[in-house]
Parts: sequence; structure tokens; C-alpha cells
Amino acid sequence: MRTEPLVDLAVLTKQILPGTVDNASLRKSVFDYDKRRGSDGYQDGHVGYYELVGMMRMITDDNAYEAWKQIFNSAVAYWATTSMNYSSYVGMFSMEGTNGVSCYIPSTSNTATDKAYRSTEWYTSAGFEKLGW
Repeated sequence: MRTEPLVDLAVLTKQILPGTVDNASLRKSVFDYDKRRGSDGYQDGHVGYYELVGMMRMITDDNAYEAWKQIFNSAVAYWATTSMNYSSYVGMFSMEGTNGVSCYIPSTSNTATDKAYRSTEWYTSAGFEKLGW
């Protein structure tokens, strides 16, 4: 990632984020690079590395997303992946539709990780408090 465009990306993110979103639903529907899961959902210690572009696509309208994606693309210096990846938890899984930059989506239980995320500069600069996180 090029760091210079991240300032503009944070500013635009803050401008286009909608009101509150259902983060539990997002955690279920946005691509998660971390495949550790138990029979009842996430195992203890699972943080989740959610696809940033996929999340922004889901929570913004088409025009806002296109403007956001243009700045995001200017920040990506290089991206390449294999079509499939391997996890010892689930075996092979597709990387289709991913862009290689993850984000955190807080849980609904206000964990220590959720609280720590709220203290990051990205959370503050990009305005994620608007989502009710």
C-alpha cells in the first residue's frame, strides 16, 4: 500500500459511510481471510480479517463506492494472489473477489479487541463510529 493516498481514503470513507449497520450480519457476509471457525461460529481467539473492499461495497451506494474504489486503487501499489489459498482449518478456499486488504468488523459482544480497534487512528480518521461500532 502507498501510504500517501490513505489520508484521502480515510476522509472519503468518513464522508460516505452510512448510518449504523448490522455488524453481525457483515461478519457473516463479508469475505473473511481468517478461516478459524468452530461449530457454533467463531472460535475463541478468532479476530477476523475481513475484505475491506467487499465491506465497503456492501455498505455504500454505487456512486459512493466507485469514488471510494478509485482512491483505494491509487493506494494499492501491487496486488496478486493465487486463485486458491489453504487453511489448516478448512482446507482450500477461493480467493476470488478479494483485494488483499483486510479490515476489522467488531463483534456484538464488545470484546477487548473491539475496544482496541476503536482506539486506532484508522477507526477515528475513517469515521467508523458512524456505523455504531
